[in-house]
Amino acid sequence: MSRILIENSRVWQEDGFVAGRTLVLCDGVIDGLLPNAAVAPQPGDRRLDGRGAYTLPGFVDLHIHGSMGFDVMDASPASLTGLCDFLAGGGVTSFLATTMTDSAERIHTALKAVEEFAKRAHRPLVGLHIEG
Repeated sequence: MSRILIENSRVWQEDGFVAGRTLVLCDGVIDGLLPNAAVAPQPGDRRLDGRGAYTLPGFVDLHIHGSMGFDVMDASPASLTGLCDFLAGGGVTSFLATTMTDSAERIHTALKAVEEFAKRAHRPLVGLHIEG
């Protein structure tokens, strides 16, 4: 079992940010959010000092055509990879790639590209929002 402890960050909870907490991750899954004093570090734990930082849940983007020169309608793995990487850098953990209003042929091409990309890549791309 691999544990990561994110200590001392301000953690978002439903009633706002709280300080003095440690987020415990076990094998990449949240295992607990505990007061700092309640966590006993174990040998092999990876400890991250979150002082001055915020810990937030992942964001979900339900409607994005593209960004930073990457466009869903390009229907290319390079554009989809670039969009995934850009969004992940901003805390987006899931998104729906969104087509533009266009010909049925171009929308179908984008749909097939997203479908193939999603099969091969473990990315935050979880589906397609078809416009038009």
